[in-house]
Amino acid sequence: MDLRILIVDDEPANRQVLEQALTAFGHRAAVAEDGPVALELLARSRFDAVLLDLHMPLMSGLEVLRRFRAARGPNRETPAACVTADVLTRRPDAYLDLGFQAFLAKPVQIAKLAAVIDKITASSIAEQRRLRTAAKLTALQRRMGALPLA
Repeated sequence: MDLRILIVDDEPANRQVLEQALTAFGHRAAVAEDGPVALELLARSRFDAVLLDLHMPLMSGLEVLRRFRAARGPNRETPAACVTADVLTRRPDAYLDLGFQAFLAKPVQIAKLAAVIDKITASSIAEQRRLRTAAKLTALQRRMGALPLA
């Protein structure tokens, strides 16, 4: 499934690895090097998921999450995964209590990245399929002269 995913990380190497992995999975990735840039992108474009580095210099991933959840933009309900090397401060499930839908430890293992994307976008994928099916049905009904289906 072709998903649009925002990667937010202050480290260029981390952004590059995540972007290459997501592209290899068949997804489209956008990148932001800090929280303010991420919030600009989140205000303008719809994403299926957000991967947020927890510790960034200008604004933490948690602050980015709180702000885009509170905004009226198109990503208010978009699932987000916390991506961090900080595995000692909190248990992985504690990040869920903060509002993230998943947790990824750095260095990111590609198989775990794939599993997290599948997990947090499951409802998004189902909705995309439903919308595509409805669009195909509408197009078919138009071609057939809007005949009702029995």
